[in-house]
Amino acid sequence: MFRASRKMFHENLKVGILSLYVLSSLKRKPKSGYELIKEIKEKSGDGWEPSKGTIYPILKRLKQDKLIQIKKAEKIKKNKRRKIIFQLTSNGKKMLTNVIRHGTNFEKKFGQFKSLFDSIFNELLTGRKDRVEIKKIFDLSFEIRKKCFSIKNKEKVINVLENCLSKLDKLQKNKE
Repeated sequence: MFRASRKMFHENLKVGILSLYVLSSLKRKPKSGYELIKEIKEKSGDGWEPSKGTIYPILKRLKQDKLIQIKKAEKIKKNKRRKIIFQLTSNGKKMLTNVIRHGTNFEKKFGQFKSLFDSIFNELLTGRKDRVEIKKIFDLSFEIRKKCFSIKNKEKVINVLENCLSKLDKLQKNKE
């Protein structure tokens, strides 16, 4: 039961993130479902390619919610299918703007729920030998996130984080 619930949670989280990504992508340029699938695969470094059964229900729901609309539908000669190009509606643009505007509030709310995340994280790490170290990494990354959003000079924050990532890359290559 727990595994099924955890899988459902991850799927719902993925769908929410994918919905936002679809809106964001369509804001840049109208696209077909196939183009979105390929774009997501490319953005994930070929690590994940959503199935048609994942993307098209999202597109259908976004269309029903009037956040996207069909720009045009072209017939494809080879296989008698239609290529449907979707675009963001004004409602979709407003919704995306609201999500972005409230993103800073998300960081504050995220901090309020740290103890809940700790509890969940502890459950997920049960039985791992490196549990203490992973928990410490989680705590540090949480503190880094909090501090990064409170520092006004974002360019300096970016430089520090890029330097940190560079050092982590070296550690990973050396397997220290």
